[in-house]
Amino acid sequence: SKRPLLVISFYVALALGLAIFTCSLYIKANFRNFDHFSRYMQLKLTHPGLSDEYDELRQELKDSIEAADIYTIKDGDYVESVSATLAYDDIHIGSDSWFNTDVIQVTIQMKEGFDKMYIQDRCQIFVNLRDEIEPVLSELYLSSSYYEFFDTYKYDLKSPYMDYRGRELSLSRHTTFSFSDDTYEYSLGYNSVTMKISDTSCREYSFKILDGQITEFRDLYKEGLIDSNGNIKKDSKEADDSSSGSSGKKDTISSGSGSGYDPYDVHDYDNADDFADDKYDEFYEYEDDYEDEDEAYDAAEDYWYDVY
Repeated sequence: SKRPLLVISFYVALALGLAIFTCSLYIKANFRNFDHFSRYMQLKLTHPGLSDEYDELRQELKDSIEAADIYTIKDGDYVESVSATLAYDDIHIGSDSWFNTDVIQVTIQMKEGFDKMYIQDRCQIFVNLRDEIEPVLSELYLSSSYYEFFDTYKYDLKSPYMDYRGRELSLSRHTTFSFSDDTYEYSLGYNSVTMKISDTSCREYSFKILDGQITEFRDLYKEGLIDSNGNIKKDSKEADDSSSGSSGKKDTISSGSGSGYDPYDVHDYDNADDFADDKYDEFYEYEDDYEDEDEAYDAAEDYWYDVY
């Protein structure tokens, strides 16, 4: 009888349809599309250890960067030591996309006395060091087995993705530079430097770079564009209001400075930092307008620049 065959065929078709449906749900949940799934299966068959090899090569790059001699200290460069580490800043979006960012963190300790230099000169040295070190790191990264591995197993020449444990993985690189001396810590942006004075106070400097040289150097705190915590002020009126605590002190002293009146012996100090270190407590005690010692320290620095 044909009836049992029809029943069997029906159940076979039903099972096949259910299998296809289940498979399509799996692909939809774990892959961007069927083409992504197809590439994954092909690599799984031809290169079963692909993802593990990627992890191993990434660790090798991390070790090589931390051991690399990326800079040769020279006379007159004010550099005490240079080190670099590789950190991972990876973002996993959903179940099908991973964005791996390799962050190379360069840390440079400056020699004793560096904090006594004029701040623009310090920033120029930071830019010079970055311009010398960054190409070395770029070459080290791009010529590594890790990057060549990623470049080899990308989906195609134009694709920014490779398969990684069934996910589409993209790769990017970022380098940060931080500096420190006996007094301050500095973070270098592309065209700015943040100088940390204390846990609650910092100064921000911006500039333009032309042929490797700093131009149009600006002290954003002194211009009233940020407060002592590095926060951007909403408008110039707020900048005036927030700096009014130091204006009374500065106005009182500055009014006599033209006639040689210098109660704080400002001309005995070669830079604002030394002056503020010695005199900020006197500024703080002079009147009640300063909310804390950090604000008095900033006012002392401003006074040195105005009078000196």
